[in-house]
Amino acid sequence: YVRHLGSGLSHIDLAVEGVNCAGCMSKIERGLSALPDVTLARVNLTDRRVALEWKEGALDPARFIDRLAELGYKAYPFEPVRAEADETEQASFLLRCLGVAAFAAMNVMMLSIPVWSGNVSDMIPEQRDFFHWLSALIALPAAAYSGQPFFRSAWRALRARTTNMDVPISIGIVLALAMSVVETIHHAEHAYFDAALMLLAFLLAGRYLDQSMRRKTRAVAGNLAALKAE
Repeated sequence: YVRHLGSGLSHIDLAVEGVNCAGCMSKIERGLSALPDVTLARVNLTDRRVALEWKEGALDPARFIDRLAELGYKAYPFEPVRAEADETEQASFLLRCLGVAAFAAMNVMMLSIPVWSGNVSDMIPEQRDFFHWLSALIALPAAAYSGQPFFRSAWRALRARTTNMDVPISIGIVLALAMSVVETIHHAEHAYFDAALMLLAFLLAGRYLDQSMRRKTRAVAGNLAALKAE
């Protein structure tokens, strides 16, 4: 996978998982540029690919993969066919997570409406607790499944003793669910299962649309490159 350039430099392209924002790009580029003898470290957010150049014979390319692991990212040599297959699989997974979150959010919202109206009418505490526990029964497993894209990314970052945008998202979702369980145990009037699921659904929708636009952009760029080659 290493290409030897004519000017005494070597080049490799690596696919990097978990690159979702400009902050990730900056962190990766800074982290790799800090290695000695590296002359270029540039991240392509659309392809989730990093291009690296270094002085020929000065570094083992495996060092780049180890360095990215230290930063909290999994990397491997970039192959267009494999990258496309991974993108398709990831898009399908995001869509499944979105479907679970949206379906659960709608059902929990249906249970929340009687609670909201009952708090100002004649609903007894036992009925309210029943609706809250029923919401918890739906929300907790749904959030555990549909939150995986954020939880996995946050866990990789924390294991590397760093942070990314998925860390505060995961903390917010977990705290909202935990607070809701505590409030339900103490027979409180309000729980926030519906808010946590709606937040997950909106975030997953945004991430799925972002990934779809990247795939379309990459396809257009490939077609333009093919036309220029002709």
